[in-house]
Amino acid sequence: MPDNTVPPTIDISRPHRSLVARMVETMRKPRKIVLGSFDHANSLDPTTRANGEFLLECIEETAELNGLGSLMIENMVKEILRNHHQVAERFRVETFAPIKDPIFILGLPRTGSTYLFNLLGATGKFRTLTHWETHDVASRKPVLLKKAQAAFLLKLMHHLSPGFRTVHEIRLEGPEECTKPILDCFVSQSFPSILHIPRYNDFLDTADYLPTYQFYYKQLQILGCGEKRWLLKTPIHIQSIDSILQVFPDAKFIHLHRDLNEVLGSICSLAAAYRCMTSHRVNGREIGSEVRKFLTRDLAKAKAVLDGNRDKVLDLHYRDIVDQPIGTARKVFDFVGSPYDEGVEQSLRNEMNVSVPNKFGKHVYRFEDYYPANG
Repeated sequence: MPDNTVPPTIDISRPHRSLVARMVETMRKPRKIVLGSFDHANSLDPTTRANGEFLLECIEETAELNGLGSLMIENMVKEILRNHHQVAERFRVETFAPIKDPIFILGLPRTGSTYLFNLLGATGKFRTLTHWETHDVASRKPVLLKKAQAAFLLKLMHHLSPGFRTVHEIRLEGPEECTKPILDCFVSQSFPSILHIPRYNDFLDTADYLPTYQFYYKQLQILGCGEKRWLLKTPIHIQSIDSILQVFPDAKFIHLHRDLNEVLGSICSLAAAYRCMTSHRVNGREIGSEVRKFLTRDLAKAKAVLDGNRDKVLDLHYRDIVDQPIGTARKVFDFVGSPYDEGVEQSLRNEMNVSVPNKFGKHVYRFEDYYPANG
């Protein structure tokens, strides 16, 4: 619940502007970002290219990017296009094994999903993404170089938004969410979460997520899993479970639940952390309205799909994970049919000493910043 006795971690009334951000904005003014001006844009399939052009059009209309935000979006587009090119090149000359029996953790932020993900990942029984892998999925750069580049960008992120780590911890070696690979077809709830683009948010009402997950599947194939099963997690998977099942028909889902009113303010604060970095104007009421819109839409869609596939779903409550982490993890092992032994339990207990509450400070937010009592 919100704590009104101390300043919020992300103060939208006085957004943090680091020295680096101020320097960037002095040297670089926001500019229109045109997809066709980048290398490899012409190699995109027509649907993905149209989605990318529409996203950039919406950003130009309403996102009000500052110089840093413009630079970040430009670099994101370059990386997406480069990744598409590299994935195509890898598949042109190589053959990759299929993905079998993946496990998806579904849950909004603050439902215990990250805690459970870290616990299960620490056992070594599953294949999880690392943060550094998500930056250059298909490139042949040396691993040490990939790690160094990812570590630099992560450090820069913490400098640009000092409160971000309090809201959400990112570990260089993982386990890491697969949010980034899901961006690569320009159809993702992440975009209206971090930018004010209401027209794009409306577009997601009827958007086709299938190409996104088909491309995501290829990225996982390139990364490989050996003899382990993929354990995958990001809050935005909740938007497209029907597409996941088309691409991964043997998938299983761990679905985490918590009262929506207990997570709304925290989700808005996370969105504000990004917008304070990238935009000239951060409006809490806009964030609140947009977050409520996509959560209402995505949760209703998820419920309909999950209700039709109950044999593939294990439902857990936030309090299960917080109050009985070992017992809850054992339920997961039983559900997915993975052996549970003393070594697994010791790994879980070791991780419990690492994943401690408020490790980087308490995440404080004011609910009324996003949902005024009279609003």
